[in-house]
Amino acid sequence: MKRFVSLLIALMVIFSMSAMAEGNVSLTTGLPTEAEDQKIIAVSIDNVGQGRPQRNMDCADVVYEIEIARGGYTRYLAIFNDNIPEIVEAVRSTRYIHIDLTSDWNAAFAHCGGASAATYNMYDYLKQFTFPGRFDYYKGDSHFYRDEKRAMPHNAVFKIQSAMEKVDTSVIAPRSPLSFSADNYTQRGEDCSSFKVKYNASITYPGYEYNSQDGLYYRTYLGQPHYDANGNQYACTNVIIMQMDFQGYRDNNGDRPVYTSYGSNKCDYFIRGRHFTGTWYRPDSSSATVYYDDDGNVVNFKPGKTFVQIVRNDTQLELGE
Repeated sequence: MKRFVSLLIALMVIFSMSAMAEGNVSLTTGLPTEAEDQKIIAVSIDNVGQGRPQRNMDCADVVYEIEIARGGYTRYLAIFNDNIPEIVEAVRSTRYIHIDLTSDWNAAFAHCGGASAATYNMYDYLKQFTFPGRFDYYKGDSHFYRDEKRAMPHNAVFKIQSAMEKVDTSVIAPRSPLSFSADNYTQRGEDCSSFKVKYNASITYPGYEYNSQDGLYYRTYLGQPHYDANGNQYACTNVIIMQMDFQGYRDNNGDRPVYTSYGSNKCDYFIRGRHFTGTWYRPDSSSATVYYDDDGNVVNFKPGKTFVQIVRNDTQLELGE
């Protein structure tokens, strides 16, 4: 079984690379693209009150939300490729999980430092990975500046458009953990037009409402529409609730979470107004994640943007209608 899965993963990577070489399908959205050299970059983005509203995160193709501190506080990892804005704000530090997810795409990485404790050292961990580019405010990178209208440390601005010129995909080729199909996207399960993900009901409580007219899931936060700083409500075509075993906090420090981001675990999927379950599988950092339904079939997502909610257990998902 493991040999079969490994072969399947290899074939998916080859297919993705072939599509990239032809320059016709986006690795991050599955939509048509004229880009000859797709450059994917992942950015760690703030999500406390002082960091909201985020600027230009709505341009990202894929957005992960991850609990990164005791009490239900979350942070985003935004994946950019199709639409590159001039800047992104507010960029924050990295955790292990951000690095693991960035490597899933073989993406470049932008962040503002990270913990350097002896037992939880981001810079030691970063050495284990190869990136086509890495941008770190606290290493003096010129692609960052501070927004004087916001308070530190919630005001780091990343000049993503100019940074993209420094991304070198010859170092390592980008890949996609998502399989897209415009005609044969996975449709199974039950109708479900709304759901929420409970990290903390008073501070981090995202939800989604499906609009059958345009086929998009519109995002809410704390029961209200969730807007980017430019006034656009966040919306996506697919939502993945990705469960990971939570190992606890390293050294009992509440902002040093450790997740089991390799191996396999449960998933909930929301595509075109339907909800179904399955699993994700990623053996190691050299492989991309593969998403399966309950019958072991690879899930085909509908081309478009995707939000991924990383949760500790399935009780955090609250289904509506």
